[in-house]
Amino acid sequence: MNFNLTDIKKTYRYLHTIPEPAFEEYKTSEYIFDFLKKINLSPKILAKTGVFADIYGKKDTSDKMILIRADIDALPINEESGVEFHSKNIGYMHACGHDMHTACLLYVAKALSENADMFSGTVRVVFQPAEEGVGGAKPMIDEGVLDGVTAALCMHVDPLSDTGTLLYRDGSITASPDDYKLTVKGKGGHAAEPNKCINPLVVISEIIQKYSSLIENDFADKECVTTVCTCNGGSFNNIIPDTVEITGTARAFDDKTRYELKSKLEEIAKNVCDRYCAHYDFTYNELYPPTVNSAEINSMLKSAADKTTGISSIIELKNGYMIGDDFAYFAKKVPSSYFRFGVGGKGERYPLHSSKFRIDENSLLIACMLIANTILEYLD
Repeated sequence: MNFNLTDIKKTYRYLHTIPEPAFEEYKTSEYIFDFLKKINLSPKILAKTGVFADIYGKKDTSDKMILIRADIDALPINEESGVEFHSKNIGYMHACGHDMHTACLLYVAKALSENADMFSGTVRVVFQPAEEGVGGAKPMIDEGVLDGVTAALCMHVDPLSDTGTLLYRDGSITASPDDYKLTVKGKGGHAAEPNKCINPLVVISEIIQKYSSLIENDFADKECVTTVCTCNGGSFNNIIPDTVEITGTARAFDDKTRYELKSKLEEIAKNVCDRYCAHYDFTYNELYPPTVNSAEINSMLKSAADKTTGISSIIELKNGYMIGDDFAYFAKKVPSSYFRFGVGGKGERYPLHSSKFRIDENSLLIACMLIANTILEYLD
Protein backbone atom coordinates (compact mmCIF):
# COMPACT_ATOMS: atom_id res chain seq x y z
CA MET A 1 0.00 0.00 0.00
CA ASN A 2 1.18 3.48 -0.83
CA PHE A 3 0.78 6.56 1.36
CA ASN A 4 1.42 10.17 0.40
CA LEU A 5 3.06 12.09 3.23
CA THR A 6 2.06 15.46 1.75
CA ASP A 7 -1.62 14.51 1.82
CA ILE A 8 -1.47 13.06 5.33
CA LYS A 9 0.37 16.12 6.58
CA LYS A 10 -2.22 18.45 5.06
CA THR A 11 -5.05 16.64 6.87
CA TYR A 12 -3.09 16.49 10.11
CA ARG A 13 -2.38 20.22 10.01
CA TYR A 14 -6.00 21.09 9.32
CA LEU A 15 -7.20 18.95 12.22
CA HIS A 16 -4.61 20.60 14.46
CA THR A 17 -6.16 24.00 13.77
CA ILE A 18 -9.67 22.97 14.90
CA PRO A 19 -9.32 21.37 18.35
CA GLU A 20 -12.65 20.77 20.08
CA PRO A 21 -13.65 19.55 23.56
CA ALA A 22 -15.32 16.27 24.48
CA PHE A 23 -18.63 15.58 22.71
CA GLU A 24 -18.36 18.95 20.96
CA GLU A 25 -16.10 17.79 18.12
CA TYR A 26 -18.60 18.92 15.48
CA LYS A 27 -16.19 20.27 12.84
CA THR A 28 -13.83 17.35 13.35
CA SER A 29 -16.66 14.82 13.12
CA GLU A 30 -18.05 16.47 9.98
CA TYR A 31 -14.61 16.44 8.34
CA ILE A 32 -14.15 12.75 9.14
CA PHE A 33 -17.63 11.86 7.88
CA ASP A 34 -17.10 13.72 4.59
CA PHE A 35 -13.63 12.20 4.11
CA LEU A 36 -15.00 8.68 4.52
CA LYS A 37 -17.84 9.40 2.12
CA LYS A 38 -15.38 10.65 -0.50
CA ILE A 39 -13.49 7.35 -0.39
CA ASN A 40 -16.75 5.48 -1.01
CA LEU A 41 -17.36 4.22 2.53
CA SER A 42 -20.66 4.44 4.43
CA PRO A 43 -19.89 6.24 7.70
CA LYS A 44 -22.30 6.28 10.61
CA ILE A 45 -22.58 8.55 13.64
CA LEU A 46 -22.57 7.14 17.19
CA ALA A 47 -22.34 8.76 20.62
CA LYS A 48 -23.20 12.24 19.37
CA THR A 49 -19.95 13.05 17.54
CA GLY A 50 -18.34 9.64 17.04
CA VAL A 51 -17.93 8.24 13.53
CA PHE A 52 -17.25 4.73 12.26
CA ALA A 53 -17.18 2.89 8.95
CA ASP A 54 -16.55 -0.66 7.75
CA ILE A 55 -14.18 -1.71 4.97
CA TYR A 56 -14.87 -5.14 3.50
CA GLY A 57 -12.05 -7.27 2.18
CA LYS A 58 -12.54 -9.03 -1.15
CA LYS A 59 -9.79 -11.62 -0.99
CA ASP A 60 -11.67 -14.46 0.73
CA THR A 61 -14.62 -15.00 3.03
CA SER A 62 -13.77 -14.45 6.70
CA ASP A 63 -15.59 -13.74 9.95
CA LYS A 64 -12.68 -11.73 11.30
CA MET A 65 -13.28 -8.05 12.01
CA ILE A 66 -10.56 -5.81 13.44
CA LEU A 67 -11.46 -2.43 14.94
CA ILE A 68 -8.98 0.45 14.96
CA ARG A 69 -9.70 3.39 17.22
CA ALA A 70 -8.58 6.99 16.89
CA ASP A 71 -9.66 9.56 19.48
CA ILE A 72 -10.71 12.99 18.18
CA ASP A 73 -11.14 15.39 21.14
CA ALA A 74 -8.72 18.06 22.33
CA LEU A 75 -7.62 19.61 25.64
CA PRO A 76 -8.42 22.98 27.32
CA ILE A 77 -4.89 24.34 26.81
CA ASN A 78 -3.64 27.56 25.20
CA GLU A 79 -1.19 26.47 22.51
CA GLU A 80 2.46 27.55 22.73
CA SER A 81 3.97 25.03 20.31
CA GLY A 82 5.19 27.65 17.85
CA VAL A 83 3.93 25.73 14.80
CA GLU A 84 2.54 27.81 11.94
CA PHE A 85 -0.67 25.75 11.85
CA HIS A 86 -1.52 26.49 15.48
CA SER A 87 -4.97 26.22 17.03
CA LYS A 88 -7.63 28.63 15.81
CA ASN A 89 -9.85 27.71 18.73
CA ILE A 90 -8.42 29.83 21.54
CA GLY A 91 -8.19 27.94 24.80
CA TYR A 92 -8.07 24.51 23.16
CA MET A 93 -5.22 22.51 21.70
CA HIS A 94 -4.43 19.08 20.32
CA ALA A 95 -1.77 18.49 22.97
CA CYS A 96 -2.17 14.71 23.11
CA GLY A 97 -1.78 13.71 19.48
CA HIS A 98 -5.41 12.95 18.73
CA ASP A 99 -5.13 14.93 15.50
CA MET A 100 -2.33 12.61 14.39
CA HIS A 101 -4.28 9.52 15.43
CA THR A 102 -7.21 10.73 13.34
CA ALA A 103 -5.23 11.77 10.27
CA CYS A 104 -3.37 8.47 10.16
CA LEU A 105 -6.51 6.37 10.50
CA LEU A 106 -8.26 8.33 7.74
CA TYR A 107 -5.45 7.53 5.30
CA VAL A 108 -5.24 3.92 6.45
CA ALA A 109 -8.98 3.68 5.69
CA LYS A 110 -8.36 5.21 2.26
CA ALA A 111 -5.52 2.79 1.46
CA LEU A 112 -7.51 -0.24 2.61
CA SER A 113 -10.61 0.74 0.65
CA GLU A 114 -8.46 1.10 -2.48
CA ASN A 115 -6.79 -2.27 -1.86
CA ALA A 116 -9.68 -4.38 -0.58
CA ASP A 117 -8.57 -7.29 -2.74
CA MET A 118 -5.46 -7.62 -0.54
CA PHE A 119 -7.31 -8.85 2.55
CA SER A 120 -10.25 -10.88 3.78
CA GLY A 121 -12.59 -10.04 6.63
CA THR A 122 -13.64 -6.56 7.76
CA VAL A 123 -11.83 -3.49 9.06
CA ARG A 124 -13.83 -1.13 11.25
CA VAL A 125 -12.34 2.35 11.60
CA VAL A 126 -13.62 4.15 14.69
CA PHE A 127 -13.21 7.84 15.45
CA GLN A 128 -14.10 8.22 19.09
CA PRO A 129 -15.09 11.40 20.91
CA ALA A 130 -14.30 12.37 24.48
CA GLU A 131 -11.30 10.24 25.39
CA GLU A 132 -10.03 12.98 27.71
CA GLY A 133 -11.72 12.58 31.07
CA VAL A 134 -15.37 12.09 30.12
CA GLY A 135 -15.05 8.86 28.15
CA GLY A 136 -16.60 8.29 24.74
CA ALA A 137 -15.66 4.63 24.30
CA LYS A 138 -18.40 3.19 26.51
CA PRO A 139 -21.24 5.15 24.83
CA MET A 140 -20.03 3.96 21.42
CA ILE A 141 -19.88 0.37 22.66
CA ASP A 142 -23.33 0.71 24.21
CA GLU A 143 -24.60 1.84 20.80
CA GLY A 144 -23.14 -1.21 19.04
CA VAL A 145 -19.72 -0.25 17.68
CA LEU A 146 -18.23 -3.56 18.91
CA ASP A 147 -20.86 -5.76 17.29
CA GLY A 148 -19.10 -8.45 15.26
CA VAL A 149 -15.60 -7.27 16.23
CA THR A 150 -13.02 -9.99 16.91
CA ALA A 151 -9.95 -7.84 17.73
CA ALA A 152 -9.05 -4.19 18.35
CA LEU A 153 -6.04 -1.94 17.84
CA CYS A 154 -5.10 1.49 19.15
CA MET A 155 -2.03 3.66 18.61
CA HIS A 156 -1.03 6.50 20.93
CA VAL A 157 1.78 8.92 20.15
CA ASP A 158 4.83 9.19 22.41
CA PRO A 159 6.55 12.57 21.93
CA LEU A 160 9.49 11.70 24.20
CA SER A 161 10.56 8.65 22.15
CA ASP A 162 12.45 8.73 18.86
CA THR A 163 10.41 8.80 15.68
CA GLY A 164 9.53 5.28 14.60
CA THR A 165 9.89 3.67 18.02
CA LEU A 166 7.30 1.02 18.85
CA LEU A 167 6.61 0.57 22.57
CA TYR A 168 4.39 -2.32 23.62
CA ARG A 169 3.55 -4.43 26.65
CA ASP A 170 1.69 -7.70 27.09
CA GLY A 171 -0.93 -7.50 29.83
CA SER A 172 -1.79 -4.21 31.54
CA ILE A 173 -0.37 -1.15 29.79
CA THR A 174 -2.53 1.69 31.18
CA ALA A 175 -4.02 2.04 34.65
CA SER A 176 -7.49 2.68 36.02
CA PRO A 177 -7.46 6.49 36.52
CA ASP A 178 -10.01 6.68 39.34
CA ASP A 179 -10.47 9.76 41.50
CA TYR A 180 -11.83 10.43 44.95
CA LYS A 181 -13.09 13.23 47.20
CA LEU A 182 -12.91 13.18 50.98
CA THR A 183 -14.71 15.76 53.12
CA VAL A 184 -13.87 15.83 56.83
CA LYS A 185 -16.42 17.48 59.11
CA GLY A 186 -15.21 18.73 62.44
CA LYS A 187 -16.40 21.45 64.81
CA GLY A 188 -15.33 24.98 64.04
CA GLY A 189 -14.67 27.83 66.40
CA HIS A 190 -12.16 30.39 67.58
CA ALA A 191 -8.52 29.63 66.93
CA ALA A 192 -7.70 30.76 70.49
CA GLU A 193 -9.80 27.91 71.88
CA PRO A 194 -8.85 24.78 69.93
CA ASN A 195 -9.78 22.65 72.94
CA LYS A 196 -13.44 23.50 72.28
CA CYS A 197 -13.23 22.48 68.62
CA ILE A 198 -12.56 19.52 66.40
CA ASN A 199 -10.13 20.95 63.88
CA PRO A 200 -10.69 19.19 60.53
CA LEU A 201 -7.34 20.52 59.28
CA VAL A 202 -5.54 18.46 61.91
CA VAL A 203 -7.59 15.41 60.98
CA ILE A 204 -7.05 15.83 57.24
CA SER A 205 -3.31 16.37 57.69
CA GLU A 206 -2.98 12.98 59.37
CA ILE A 207 -5.06 11.35 56.64
CA ILE A 208 -2.90 12.92 53.92
CA GLN A 209 0.23 11.64 55.65
CA LYS A 210 -1.19 8.12 55.79
CA TYR A 211 -2.33 8.31 52.15
CA SER A 212 1.18 9.39 51.16
CA SER A 213 2.76 6.32 52.75
CA LEU A 214 -0.03 3.89 51.82
CA ILE A 215 1.65 2.39 48.74
CA GLU A 216 4.96 1.87 50.52
CA ASN A 217 3.31 0.32 53.58
CA ASP A 218 0.50 -1.79 52.11
CA PHE A 219 1.02 -2.15 48.36
CA ALA A 220 4.79 -2.33 47.97
CA ASP A 221 4.53 -5.39 45.73
CA LYS A 222 1.76 -3.94 43.54
CA GLU A 223 1.79 -1.54 40.60
CA CYS A 224 -0.43 1.26 41.87
CA VAL A 225 -0.36 4.85 43.07
CA THR A 226 -2.48 7.29 45.05
CA THR A 227 -1.87 11.02 45.12
CA VAL A 228 -3.62 13.85 46.98
CA CYS A 229 -3.93 16.74 44.56
CA THR A 230 -6.08 19.42 46.24
CA CYS A 231 -6.82 20.52 49.79
CA ASN A 232 -9.42 23.17 50.54
CA GLY A 233 -10.58 24.42 53.91
CA GLY A 234 -10.53 27.46 56.14
CA SER A 235 -11.08 31.13 55.35
CA PHE A 236 -9.21 33.18 57.97
CA ASN A 237 -6.17 32.91 60.23
CA ASN A 238 -8.10 32.89 63.52
CA ILE A 239 -11.05 30.70 62.55
CA ILE A 240 -11.08 26.94 62.82
CA PRO A 241 -13.28 25.74 59.94
CA ASP A 242 -16.08 23.21 60.16
CA THR A 243 -15.02 21.24 57.08
CA VAL A 244 -12.01 20.51 54.90
CA GLU A 245 -11.98 18.72 51.54
CA ILE A 246 -9.26 16.89 49.65
CA THR A 247 -9.34 15.31 46.21
CA GLY A 248 -6.94 12.91 44.58
CA THR A 249 -6.38 10.03 42.22
CA ALA A 250 -5.93 6.29 42.76
CA ARG A 251 -4.54 4.12 39.97
CA ALA A 252 -3.84 0.43 39.48
CA PHE A 253 -3.11 -2.07 36.71
CA ASP A 254 -5.56 -4.77 37.83
CA ASP A 255 -9.07 -4.76 39.26
CA LYS A 256 -8.14 -6.64 42.46
CA THR A 257 -5.58 -4.00 43.45
CA ARG A 258 -7.91 -1.26 42.26
CA TYR A 259 -10.67 -2.23 44.70
CA GLU A 260 -8.29 -3.02 47.53
CA LEU A 261 -6.88 0.49 47.15
CA LYS A 262 -10.36 2.01 47.15
CA SER A 263 -11.27 0.12 50.34
CA LYS A 264 -8.03 1.08 52.10
CA LEU A 265 -8.45 4.78 51.37
CA GLU A 266 -11.87 4.83 53.02
CA GLU A 267 -10.68 2.65 55.90
CA ILE A 268 -7.92 5.14 56.72
CA ALA A 269 -10.36 8.06 56.59
CA LYS A 270 -12.79 6.28 58.91
CA ASN A 271 -10.18 5.22 61.46
CA VAL A 272 -8.59 8.65 61.73
CA CYS A 273 -11.94 10.47 61.89
CA ASP A 274 -13.20 8.09 64.58
CA ARG A 275 -10.20 8.87 66.79
CA TYR A 276 -10.89 12.61 66.54
CA CYS A 277 -14.69 12.24 66.79
CA ALA A 278 -14.96 13.83 63.35
CA HIS A 279 -17.25 12.77 60.52
CA TYR A 280 -16.44 12.20 56.86
CA ASP A 281 -17.93 11.77 53.40
CA PHE A 282 -15.87 9.67 51.00
CA THR A 283 -16.74 9.55 47.31
CA TYR A 284 -14.81 7.28 44.96
CA ASN A 285 -15.35 7.76 41.24
CA GLU A 286 -14.53 4.70 39.14
CA LEU A 287 -13.40 5.81 35.71
CA TYR A 288 -11.88 3.56 33.05
CA PRO A 289 -10.65 0.06 33.87
CA PRO A 290 -6.99 -0.83 33.19
CA THR A 291 -6.14 -1.49 29.53
CA VAL A 292 -5.04 -5.12 29.22
CA ASN A 293 -3.27 -6.15 26.02
CA SER A 294 -3.44 -9.52 24.28
CA ALA A 295 -0.05 -11.17 23.77
CA GLU A 296 -1.38 -12.70 20.56
CA ILE A 297 -2.37 -9.37 19.01
CA ASN A 298 0.89 -7.82 20.22
CA SER A 299 2.77 -10.60 18.47
CA MET A 300 1.10 -9.63 15.20
CA LEU A 301 1.93 -5.97 15.88
CA LYS A 302 5.61 -6.83 16.33
CA SER A 303 5.62 -8.95 13.18
CA ALA A 304 4.09 -6.03 11.25
CA ALA A 305 6.66 -3.63 12.71
CA ASP A 306 9.46 -5.85 11.39
CA LYS A 307 8.04 -5.34 7.90
CA THR A 308 7.48 -1.58 8.24
CA THR A 309 10.01 0.83 6.76
CA GLY A 310 10.97 3.53 9.25
CA ILE A 311 10.51 1.58 12.48
CA SER A 312 13.64 2.54 14.40
CA SER A 313 13.30 0.20 17.39
CA ILE A 314 10.87 -2.15 19.10
CA ILE A 315 10.79 -1.87 22.89
CA GLU A 316 8.98 -4.14 25.31
CA LEU A 317 7.96 -2.07 28.31
CA LYS A 318 8.77 -3.42 31.77
CA ASN A 319 6.15 -1.18 33.34
CA GLY A 320 2.88 0.21 32.10
CA TYR A 321 1.77 3.84 32.05
CA MET A 322 -0.08 5.18 35.09
CA ILE A 323 -2.21 7.27 32.77
CA GLY A 324 -5.68 6.00 31.85
CA ASP A 325 -7.30 5.53 28.46
CA ASP A 326 -10.88 4.48 27.79
CA PHE A 327 -9.71 2.19 25.01
CA ALA A 328 -9.70 -0.12 28.05
CA TYR A 329 -13.41 -0.75 27.44
CA PHE A 330 -12.63 -2.15 23.98
CA ALA A 331 -9.77 -4.26 25.34
CA LYS A 332 -12.04 -5.67 28.04
CA LYS A 333 -14.37 -7.08 25.37
CA VAL A 334 -12.05 -8.35 22.62
CA PRO A 335 -8.33 -9.28 22.25
CA SER A 336 -6.55 -5.97 21.74
CA SER A 337 -3.29 -4.14 21.35
CA TYR A 338 -2.78 -0.61 22.68
CA PHE A 339 0.70 0.63 21.84
CA ARG A 340 2.82 3.76 21.95
CA PHE A 341 4.51 5.14 18.85
CA GLY A 342 7.48 7.51 18.97
CA VAL A 343 7.02 10.91 17.31
CA GLY A 344 9.89 12.82 18.91
CA GLY A 345 11.96 14.55 16.26
CA LYS A 346 15.09 16.66 16.49
CA GLY A 347 15.30 19.48 19.02
CA GLU A 348 13.62 19.82 22.39
CA ARG A 349 10.77 17.44 23.14
CA TYR A 350 7.70 18.17 25.22
CA PRO A 351 5.42 15.64 26.95
CA LEU A 352 1.78 14.86 26.35
CA HIS A 353 -0.60 17.59 27.57
CA SER A 354 2.11 20.26 27.32
CA SER A 355 1.20 23.58 25.70
CA LYS A 356 4.41 23.15 23.66
CA PHE A 357 3.63 19.62 22.50
CA ARG A 358 4.42 18.87 18.86
CA ILE A 359 5.22 15.89 16.67
CA ASP A 360 7.80 15.05 14.04
CA GLU A 361 5.58 15.04 10.95
CA ASN A 362 7.77 12.39 9.32
CA SER A 363 6.22 9.99 11.82
CA LEU A 364 2.84 10.29 10.07
CA LEU A 365 3.88 8.11 7.16
CA ILE A 366 5.53 5.43 9.32
CA ALA A 367 2.51 5.24 11.61
CA CYS A 368 0.14 4.74 8.67
CA MET A 369 2.25 1.90 7.32
CA LEU A 370 2.54 0.24 10.73
CA ILE A 371 -1.22 0.33 11.33
CA ALA A 372 -1.98 -0.97 7.85
CA ASN A 373 0.59 -3.75 8.12
CA THR A 374 -0.78 -4.82 11.51
CA ILE A 375 -4.31 -5.00 10.10
CA LEU A 376 -3.13 -7.18 7.22
CA GLU A 377 -1.13 -9.35 9.61
CA TYR A 378 -4.27 -10.02 11.65
CA LEU A 379 -6.67 -10.56 8.78
CA ASP A 380 -4.36 -12.81 6.76
